[in-house]
Amino acid sequence: MKQITTLHYITTLLVCVCTINCYAYNKNKDITHTVNTVINTHEDPINDTYKETVTKTINRHMNVNNNALLEIKNQFGNIFITEGNNNTITFSITITAKSSTLKGAQDIADRINIEFSESKSKVSAKTTLTGNNNGNGGMEINYNVTVPSSVFLQLNNKFGDVYLKDCKQDLNANIEFGNIQINSLKADNNKINLKFGKLKLEQAKSLNLDISHSTSEIGDISLLNCTSAFSSIQIESIDVLNCPSFKHGNISIISANRIEIPDLQFSETTINQLVKSLTVKDLKFGQLKIENIDNSFENISVFAKHGDVNMNLSPKTSCKVDLSTKMGGINIKGFKNLKVENIDRNGFEKACSGTIGKKTNPTGFINVTNQHANINLNNVE
Repeated sequence: MKQITTLHYITTLLVCVCTINCYAYNKNKDITHTVNTVINTHEDPINDTYKETVTKTINRHMNVNNNALLEIKNQFGNIFITEGNNNTITFSITITAKSSTLKGAQDIADRINIEFSESKSKVSAKTTLTGNNNGNGGMEINYNVTVPSSVFLQLNNKFGDVYLKDCKQDLNANIEFGNIQINSLKADNNKINLKFGKLKLEQAKSLNLDISHSTSEIGDISLLNCTSAFSSIQIESIDVLNCPSFKHGNISIISANRIEIPDLQFSETTINQLVKSLTVKDLKFGQLKIENIDNSFENISVFAKHGDVNMNLSPKTSCKVDLSTKMGGINIKGFKNLKVENIDRNGFEKACSGTIGKKTNPTGFINVTNQHANINLNNVE
């Protein structure tokens, strides 16, 4: 993520390097602490107002036990987590301050501190800011952290991104105004709270996701428990999706085994392939579209208002059907044995029930009820 005053330099006029190295050891010599300060005077082609930069680097090494917890609270910068080969957590934190004057940049740098707390079972690092620069400069605080594979992660970041490769233990992440990118989550109890950002996750075993005003792109996942508002979710393959509440956004899934969404409002949902089951208890002011339903599916149950429900079935599918609408239509294409009937004399209420396919007593069941919108059931090759 670019810092608040962008750090792309073209011309360097003067570099003054002041390095102060401080080493501190605890009684067991498990902790090493290094601080480096670099002062640069340069031109910034994007923002000529802030020409002076002060950079401070903090290096820290801490030995921990297996299954220790690492907690990081940062703001105005990025967090990079990589896996190490031993039981040592290593920090390399770069603090960059910018202002129109060298004194102003140094004052901003002096306002930024990293508070450490450590034991064999828990290590924490927190970015703290004092005073106010009154808009006279910018800052960026980036964490590069190497951790043992056995460490549990608690990451909190505002106005910055988080990058992870393979996470073997539980992850608990809270991200605001930033993105989070993960290769894989291999544990059973991962949690991500995301506001005003983007999640990109390639593979996961299990994830509890609370997302608002954001987007998420997920590859292959076994279990996703999700609450969403004003957001969109894209999933390539999922075994089980549970969404207690999904409002004001879009869902796009290539392949899903089981889906349950009790509350789906002001949203468009597209499922390319549904394998086993779908339950939507309250769909309002949105649209649901299932491109393909597997021949061996078990159950589809949808209760909707003010939102069309569109479903495509293969000619090889056998199932029972129970459809009903009020102030809407039922459109059947390709199933000659299904007839739509008017329940009232005015035709405001319609119903369609029966069995399709070659099986006389199929186990698959489609039950859709709608109001002020349509139900479309199509036979597709």
